Amino acid sequence: RDDESSGQAYERILSDQENPGNLAQVLDLLSQHEDIKGQTPYTRVLAQTYQRRIVDLGLEQTEIIHDPNLKSLANYTYSDDTIRVLNPRTEPEYVLHEAGHAITGSAIQLWEAAQIKGTEHLSANQKKVLPLVNDLNEVFKLAEKKFREKELTLDTIDDYGFTNLREFATEVLVNETFQKNLKALDATELVNRTSSLPRTVRNLWQATKVALRNIITGGVPNSLFERAFEHATALVEGVDPASRFELRKS
Repeated sequence: RDDESSGQAYERILSDQENPGNLAQVLDLLSQHEDIKGQTPYTRVLAQTYQRRIVDLGLEQTEIIHDPNLKSLANYTYSDDTIRVLNPRTEPEYVLHEAGHAITGSAIQLWEAAQIKGTEHLSANQKKVLPLVNDLNEVFKLAEKKFREKELTLDTIDDYGFTNLREFATEVLVNETFQKNLKALDATELVNRTSSLPRTVRNLWQATKVALRNIITGGVPNSLFERAFEHATALVEGVDPASRFELRKS
């Protein structure tokens, strides 16, 4: 709309319950404008990078809905491909955190489908995603093995992170205890089992972050995005783990 600022447009998209906005609209605003409350150089570069990836993964129409009853600042649900925000003024970093879940989840879904249907129907860019997800799967398998060996699965939250690859990719970004346990586990043996992880990776938390980052960027080095992604992965959703676990089961 010609008569509104980008900040007003952002709040309108996040608040319109009759005609929900979509991820493409929000990323377009965040990638181009700086006058949105909470916008930083980090959120802008995240939006620009995510904007390129959602086209490959068919996420342009992912809805963003205002839900005043939400138990966290924002969340993403795979079942209906929807990002929900507690408040139309929810800062961009939290919306982008959930967009990261959407991207990694969609990439994993693409990889899973390729195991069954093959790759003939995929675009060139989609095919490039597959080995990157496969590397994340190698991290997942090694993490589960080492957790079992060291008996680090201390509660149902950690166990839930090993339900499948998609839940692992989600849980590592929202569970601080899970992150700390991964930091304590050596990852050097992954170097010979993956195609995109550098030899500098020392622990499984580093390996997980690099694998997720590569899925989003296509493995193309981008130092500013790497710093922005470090910031994004430090965000833990504002809801206690037990409540989050119950929400996920429903």
